[in-house]
Amino acid sequence: MGNEAVAEDVFEPDAKRLSQAYAMLSDRSPQTIGALTELAERGSVWSMLGLGYAYTDATLGTPDLAASEMWCRKAAEAGLVCAHYYLGRLYLMQSRYAEAKQEFEFAASKDYAPAIHYLGRIAYFGWGVPSDTVKGKALFEAASTRGNLVARDMLARDMIRHGTWREKAKGHLSRFRFLYELIRTACVEGENGLLSDRFR
Repeated sequence: MGNEAVAEDVFEPDAKRLSQAYAMLSDRSPQTIGALTELAERGSVWSMLGLGYAYTDATLGTPDLAASEMWCRKAAEAGLVCAHYYLGRLYLMQSRYAEAKQEFEFAASKDYAPAIHYLGRIAYFGWGVPSDTVKGKALFEAASTRGNLVARDMLARDMIRHGTWREKAKGHLSRFRFLYELIRTACVEGENGLLSDRFR
């Protein structure tokens, strides 16, 4: 749950209370689900997605994947593109690969870089499909050019494993840059920075 909230134009009935509810979610407060539910019932799309996330977090109570799916689906149906990505991640957790791929494809069609990155993982690792490392790397490259640092790191790891000595050296340098950016972001932006689309 990162900074992408500002990027999508969806209805929010009370931005101040939404911000407070997301702060509770970050702090894993016991009041999180109640605060998000109240807003979601008033039509808050980002609260719906927050509930989808909260119901998978064991620190907020017993995980309820059915409730998580229901709230993520509501957010997706209300027009939140990144909710399709979260549905895809939820389906991957349950080895529902075809459904995950479908959700990632929808979000990728809207140019959502984290979804493109995960389509790359599905192809590269062969999750529910025959492994296709060429296609996977092409998708990592596409996500990387859109600013996704984890996809760039996946390319670096592939170079280290399978490349010539020059490619291996380039891969190690790229991994170093990724780790530097990860540490810099954690120090400068804190947890919210690490939850941005760059690291999904």
